[in-house]
Amino acid sequence: MCPGDEHLNGHAHSAPIPPSARPFRLRSRAKCIKQNAENVARWKKHGSGFACYCEDLESCTSADHCGKSYCAVCTGLFRRKILPAAVSVVAAPAQIGPPKLKFATIYIAEIATGQLSSVDLKKKNHALRMDLRRAGMASTVVFGNVEVAYIARTKRWLLHAHLILRDPSAASLALLDDKAWKAGGDGALKIEKVTNPLRQFSYCLKFPLYHRPGKGGARRARAYSIPKAALSELLAWLSRHDPKEFVFLQRLRWAGRKLALAPTKVRSDRGA
Repeated sequence: MCPGDEHLNGHAHSAPIPPSARPFRLRSRAKCIKQNAENVARWKKHGSGFACYCEDLESCTSADHCGKSYCAVCTGLFRRKILPAAVSVVAAPAQIGPPKLKFATIYIAEIATGQLSSVDLKKKNHALRMDLRRAGMASTVVFGNVEVAYIARTKRWLLHAHLILRDPSAASLALLDDKAWKAGGDGALKIEKVTNPLRQFSYCLKFPLYHRPGKGGARRARAYSIPKAALSELLAWLSRHDPKEFVFLQRLRWAGRKLALAPTKVRSDRGA
């Protein structure tokens, strides 16, 4: 089961994940099926406006997956397929030794409820990529995921990203922190060491349909269902995007359904 959310100084959900004494295990298919059943039972109480989402989950089988980003079975299967490859590629030792991996949670934008449909995921990914380049991370290997969270206190959506950075320099992290601060204020960037790769890589691939209005601390705040109107808005937005569209890659490329390291692009001067 993936780690819980903690608030990142009122902005994003950070992931201060301590090393676990037990081996990390992804959520089983049986638990994902149970989660879908619980969601269907809950959504049916909201009325006919949720019928299409319930039908998707009820019709999702091992022979015919629905592929929706709000389906626990399909997102669970997606994580199982790409996580081993992501960990093996990003965390692979180099000639000079094992890489220094950093876990980053970065603020992207806040969106008023009712306006989530206007968010262009491709444009937000591109803007995040530009921020990394301006911070001197154009050649840094990055694996992560863009996530949207409902903030009950402000009744707004928080778009943020969880990223695994391979060997980022202290100078580039400082520049990225400055850029994030200008966009989202204090706490808009949270950096931690990667101490449990599978657990923290897995945290990068969450599709939460809940929110935690309590404050973060030593114990996770309790998870609550998102209010009906906001949930309807979230499901409608998620239905437009395949789980793969939320993945953020830099210097990595898809090789079929797996990931591979992409070479650094070298610019050449035509006049040379």
